[in-house]
Amino acid sequence: MSPTASPTAPERGSARRLAELILDLLPLIGRFTTETLREQEAPSPERMRLISRIASGPIRAGELAHSCLLSPATVSELVESLVQDGHLRRDSDPSDRRAVVIELTDSGAREYQRVRAVLARRVVQRLSSLSPDQRARLAAAFTDLREIFTGPAMTKEAPRNVR
Repeated sequence: MSPTASPTAPERGSARRLAELILDLLPLIGRFTTETLREQEAPSPERMRLISRIASGPIRAGELAHSCLLSPATVSELVESLVQDGHLRRDSDPSDRRAVVIELTDSGAREYQRVRAVLARRVVQRLSSLSPDQRARLAAAFTDLREIFTGPAMTKEAPRNVR
C-alpha cells in the first residue's frame, strides 16, 4: 500500500488488533517490572525511570521532567531522594551557571546496571519456553516497534488535553 492510500477495512482491523495487543501488554510489563523491583529492593519504578533516563547522560531538571512526563515538583522530589541515596548528583551547567545538570554517580550507574541485569534475567526466564523461531519473530517485531515509537512521528508534541 502506498503511503498516501487509505487502508482497507481488514488492514485497519489488523492495525487495531495490534494496538489492542500492545495496550494489553503494557500493564502486564509494568506489573512484572514493579514486582521485580520490589523483590530486589531496588528503587521504585518512578525512581528507576529517572535513573534510566539519566543513564544516557547528564540532563537539566526541566528536560528530565519533560522527557519522563512528570511535573517539575515530582522530579525535584525524586532527584532529591536519589541524591540523598548517593545515586545522583547535581552540578552547575557549564553552559549556564544558573541551571543545574543532574547526572548519575558511580553508585547510581552500578544500581542501574544491577537492576537492568536482574530484569533481563527475569525476562530471559519467561522467554525460555519459546522456540528459536518464536524468539526471532519477537525480536523482529520489537525492533520494528522500537523504530515506530522512536521515529520522526514521535517527535511531534502530544496533545495535552487527552483524558
